[in-house]
Amino acid sequence: RAEAASPEQIRAFIELFESVRIRMNIRVEDIWNMDETGIALGVCANSRVLGSSRQTKAYIKSPENREWASTIESISATGRKLRCAVIFKGQSLQTTWFPSKYVPDWLYTTSENGWTPKAIGLEWLR
Repeated sequence: RAEAASPEQIRAFIELFESVRIRMNIRVEDIWNMDETGIALGVCANSRVLGSSRQTKAYIKSPENREWASTIESISATGRKLRCAVIFKGQSLQTTWFPSKYVPDWLYTTSENGWTPKAIGLEWLR
């Protein structure tokens, strides 16, 4: 997507977005962006990959069975932020997951698979 975007396409999108925002009477402070991402826990090994210079991506098959955690975050067009939420796989939070003295003031919870179910997403927004 980033390679396909051109300055003209971006300007056209912003003009369309602004015209809809004004016509629908949407205030800037009511515009929010939300993102969810997953991370494989315990994966921090660097590796070297040999391949063709014509390739832009390389995939490495990994034999480990990893646990995943999800993070969700949101920020408004005016810079207001919601506290990040981190969702671990499990039944309840474990103190061993937080070995450091410094733990960010985020929301921490668990789900059956470490993903964000609807109930957790709604509670986070509330």
